[in-house]
Order: sequence, then structure tokens, then C-alpha cells
Amino acid sequence: MVKGEKSLFDILVLLLLVFSAIIIISPVVIVVALSCRDGIQAYSNFFIWKPDLLYSLSNSVLIASTASIGTVVVSLPAGFILAKKTFKYRNLIFTLYTAMMIIPFQMIMFPQYDISQKLHIYDTLSAVILPRIFAPFGVFLLTQSIKQINNEILEAAELETSSMLRIFINIIIPMIRPALLSVWVISFCENWNAVSEPLVFLESSEKMPIAINLDSVSLTWTFGFAATVVYMVLPLLIYSVFDTDIQEGLGELKVK
Repeated sequence: MVKGEKSLFDILVLLLLVFSAIIIISPVVIVVALSCRDGIQAYSNFFIWKPDLLYSLSNSVLIASTASIGTVVVSLPAGFILAKKTFKYRNLIFTLYTAMMIIPFQMIMFPQYDISQKLHIYDTLSAVILPRIFAPFGVFLLTQSIKQINNEILEAAELETSSMLRIFINIIIPMIRPALLSVWVISFCENWNAVSEPLVFLESSEKMPIAINLDSVSLTWTFGFAATVVYMVLPLLIYSVFDTDIQEGLGELKVK
């Protein structure tokens, strides 16, 4: 009886998951289907006859790729220091990094705006990219991942070479590869979908990412749906390629 009840429960859970998946996926399927009502004509219009949107797409690629790569470059040494080096106020600094993840953008918007004005980078892509390079999530995740590396491995590596760069390249990076890819993919998707920062730090419409300028396209047209599909393709493609690494990188996360 217990076995039968368990099987029934498993079936109900499976049906619930399938139903939830259909609800989540159905809008994407509908958008793709509507974008193909005129064949590939709408996509041809996007890439040939809409240079403004194509330029916005290139802005999004530049912002997302630069900011996400920069996040990995900055977070890796910071995570190593917080994980493996002992110094005063280390735990306090890590706690502050963690707390920064829950602070909404609206609370730091005006200081960042003022800094961008003083650095003379306002209304440039740098005003959007630079603050997002120092996103705290990357430091948090890589700190937890590097903590799981056995200290004896690092000590043995230090005996063989005094170059920290070689230790990073040959030891640390291969051991935390899933976490690094997780930071990169998550950061890329966050920057790809960024809306608030471009609206605050950019004025020129030609510098806006596609997440902003897509709003100017009427979604009642087939072209609008095609533009939406183009907007979705790159993040979905990146996630699908690194899906296993992301699950491994986040699945091994242990807060210590």
C-alpha cells in the first residue's frame, strides 16, 4: 500500500512538473511560431533593414561580454584572497560582499551616477560596464568554491613554483572551472537583460542595448516577434552549451 501511494505521488509530481514546464515554455513557443508567419522575411528585415536594432544588438553583446569577462577576472583573485589568505577583517569584508547582493540598484544609483559624471564616462558604455564588473555575486561564489580546494595541493604547488599566475592557471582555474563558467554565464545573462543601468547612465539612443530599444518595436507585427526571438537566442544558446557546468558549479556550492 505504501509502495502504491508512493508511485501515485511520483506520478502526480511528474504531472505537475510537466504542466509547469508547459506553462513556462508556451510563451516562447508562441513567440517563435508567430515570428515565422511570413517565413524568414521578418528575420531578414531585422538584419538587413533595421540597422538601428542591429546596432543595439551589438551594444548588448559588447556590454554583456565585457562586463561578464571582467567580473570573472576581478572575482577570481578576490575570491582566492578571501578563501585562502588570513588577514584582519577578512570575515567582515566577505560579509559586506554578501550583503551587497541584496542591496537594490536604486540605493546605489545616485552615487554611481555622480561617479560616472566625475570620471567623464556618463553616456558611454563604460558607465554601464565598469560598475557591473565588480558585481559581488562572482566573488561570493568563487570564494566558496576555492575554499573547497585542499590547502595541501596549493602548498605543494607553491613548493614547485613561486609564480602565483602559474598556480592559478595550472591548479586553481582547472579545479573550479564549473564555478568560473557559472559566474560568467550568470553575469552575461544579467548584463544582457540589464535595463535600469542603461536608462540611468545612457542618454543617446544609439548607445542603448537591445533590451531598451526592443520596446520601440510593436509586438503586433511579425517583425516584433522575430526581434524578440533574436533577443532571446544568444543567452539561451550560451546556457544550453554550459548547462552541465552551471549545475555542477552551483550544485557544489557550500557556505562555510
